[in-house]
Amino acid sequence: MPRTNIEERYIGEIELTQPREGVIEGRYRPSRFAYEVQTKPEYREPELPTRHVLTFDREANRITMHPITIYPGTYFLKSRYGRVDTIIFEGHCWTLPEDVADLPRALADVPDPFYRSPEAGLGVPRVADPIMKAIREVKNATTLVISKHRQSSIEGPTVIISAADFSEAATVMERISRRHQDRSLEERMAFAHNILLSRHFPKDYPEVRPPYTPGSIADTLNVVVSSKVKLDREDREVLVNEVEKRVADMAAAEPERLFQLQKNIELVTLDNLISKVTRLLQPEGSAETRWQALFELNPFILTQIFGYPIVQVRSQATVGAPLLDGAGAKIADFVVRNQSTNNAALVEIKRPDTPLLLKSAYRGEEGRNPIYPASTALTGAVLQVLDQSRALKERIATILYENRSLTLEAYHIDCVVVAGRLPTEPDEIRSFEMYRNSFKDVRIITFDELLRKLEALRELLVDTGGDLPEQVNQRPASLPKARVFPPPDWAKMSDFDPLDFDAT
Repeated sequence: MPRTNIEERYIGEIELTQPREGVIEGRYRPSRFAYEVQTKPEYREPELPTRHVLTFDREANRITMHPITIYPGTYFLKSRYGRVDTIIFEGHCWTLPEDVADLPRALADVPDPFYRSPEAGLGVPRVADPIMKAIREVKNATTLVISKHRQSSIEGPTVIISAADFSEAATVMERISRRHQDRSLEERMAFAHNILLSRHFPKDYPEVRPPYTPGSIADTLNVVVSSKVKLDREDREVLVNEVEKRVADMAAAEPERLFQLQKNIELVTLDNLISKVTRLLQPEGSAETRWQALFELNPFILTQIFGYPIVQVRSQATVGAPLLDGAGAKIADFVVRNQSTNNAALVEIKRPDTPLLLKSAYRGEEGRNPIYPASTALTGAVLQVLDQSRALKERIATILYENRSLTLEAYHIDCVVVAGRLPTEPDEIRSFEMYRNSFKDVRIITFDELLRKLEALRELLVDTGGDLPEQVNQRPASLPKARVFPPPDWAKMSDFDPLDFDAT
């Protein structure tokens, strides 16, 4: 039963009457002190006013409260909860009170934290006021019914809340209030200690910090999830950092959940990438600098191009000069290396609207197997990446000498050109496929094919079902090394948008 903590001089009294058989009504009369504080002498009446606050109806099997404000002020003796002036308890166990002293017993089955004594004017303590404020959010609501046999619903001006839902809300209110009170005390004690003692006598009285409160993170995140509140950047970074620091503990204690977490993260990351690639494929997003920014932030995409694990060495690398970041003429969009062999690879990025073929056929006519030659832009891109490959091979020894920390080999440099979109006409498709498959040192991939690779990978992750891989249920002697390209920085990814990148 909640404590009232009401000053005795404000405590009023209840008068019980029986208007008919099986019905008991209670009227509240304020204390003389409260009435005189509220009312100017010239307006005072000899008889103290009363307000109907309580009804027991045995035939309807319900208790009805009309909570009022008992303290002097604007709302003295008025509804404590504004237009929601009636609270009905339905289906609870009770018997008619025999007298005023019997009221606490008659109200014993009323759920906590409702007051069961009349001196508080009935209602709930302040800690549970958010419950009543939530009910007042319902348009035109005037009555709250707390029912043991009906589900929560809204019927016109009546809001019906199941007893289970009400008890859950009340318990959460109490837990949150108690936790904040405890936390507040701990913080006040810590600050007092640190300011008065640690600041002046640090050796004898080292600084203290409030202890971690178990369950506080879970409670906070449950509120965020249920209300769909978006975390700000700082909170996201803290969460990510904490998960990263506790990966080993999760792998040992809950390998299945860690496996599912990784899968969920990969799906979210892929969805984000697919969305951004799709947007960049639109005409307004086709600038090379925007694509380069996307690939640099998400080198995972480049792995899909090569089909083997890679490590990005540098973007906008000057491969024809002694230093990768020095001034020079031959600049590769991306220099990467095979994670296993360190063999170099070059990526040249063009635009999605780069023409792949000439519009006019070189031989033949429409319907007679025409041949369409490669466009100047595509031919130039192929020659450009081949020239960069030649320059890198010639200068690899000098580059490595001038960059001692660099790990890179040039056994056979893999070259990729990302440009244009797949043709749609059969003859053009045939010409394009013959052209790009004629190279042994250069691979040509279109932007829409790159998008399809990401979509196919997502389909694979979604379709993977059944039992978890056997190894996730086995506790490894040591954790495996992290993948070369883990999911991108999720906190940054949600804010970064290549379409906002300055393409000039």
